[in-house]
Amino acid sequence: IHSNTRVFIEPGVSISQPNKGKFGGFATLPGTVNVTVEGYGELIGPWPGGVDPWPNGEQDAARWNAEQAENIGIDIRGRWYQREVLGYNLAQMQALTDTSSNIQILGKLHIEGFGQSAIIADQVTRFTCRRPFMTKCGRDGLRMYGVQRFDVEVDVDTMSPGFDGGYPNFNVYGVTATRLYGTSAVPDPNLTIGRKSAKGVIKFSTIRNCLTWKGLDTHGGEDIKFIANDVEGCYIPIGLDKGGINDTNGKAPIKNILVSGNTLKRGAAQYRRAGVTVFGHNGTD
Repeated sequence: IHSNTRVFIEPGVSISQPNKGKFGGFATLPGTVNVTVEGYGELIGPWPGGVDPWPNGEQDAARWNAEQAENIGIDIRGRWYQREVLGYNLAQMQALTDTSSNIQILGKLHIEGFGQSAIIADQVTRFTCRRPFMTKCGRDGLRMYGVQRFDVEVDVDTMSPGFDGGYPNFNVYGVTATRLYGTSAVPDPNLTIGRKSAKGVIKFSTIRNCLTWKGLDTHGGEDIKFIANDVEGCYIPIGLDKGGINDTNGKAPIKNILVSGNTLKRGAAQYRRAGVTVFGHNGTD
């Protein structure tokens, strides 16, 4: 989808993207501006009934990399795509200034069966997501990397099996406002590459059955509000966490977070930790 474009998916329309691996339903390139996707039909990935659980409850990196990674319903591409898919080096990443802006996902679009995420928004300023139904994807409903000035109101039901976390969690998220952590090849001590998600609200959302990890989350977020959400059947309904603790990853403590008026229920989660968790940096940094 190019800049200055509106995509409208009418009621009753079903769009199928049947390919496993690095394929998506819709995508924008980094630096795209003024895009609206408004949908009342459905966008269906290659696992319409849900991604199969990991064998024996353990991770399978080969399967993840071959089938599920980068398999995304709506992919607003940014820093992750540039570093991990295009393979940009440190100098290239440091030179980037192409932030996407004014991206909207509206309507009651049904997104189901993608191997990684229903929606990823990366390095976006002014992002609205209201009110897709996201279900039976392999890790995330909505994942935001470095999204600032956002307004999110969504419906998420059943995300699994996830990836890149110790059993039983596997890092499944209903909605997460996080940042791109630096790596040894592309360190980010000053958050110049993976900026914080900030100045946003996640409100009036319904999150069900992110059974193995978090319903709503921020890693390193700042000035974020979680207001009047209904979360049930998650290992942790709301998680507030640091977004990096060293010079390689980048040091990003959470700041100015409001959690107000939410309803948090245990539900069917096999493993249960707490209604709300809050973590800062560790004792050595």
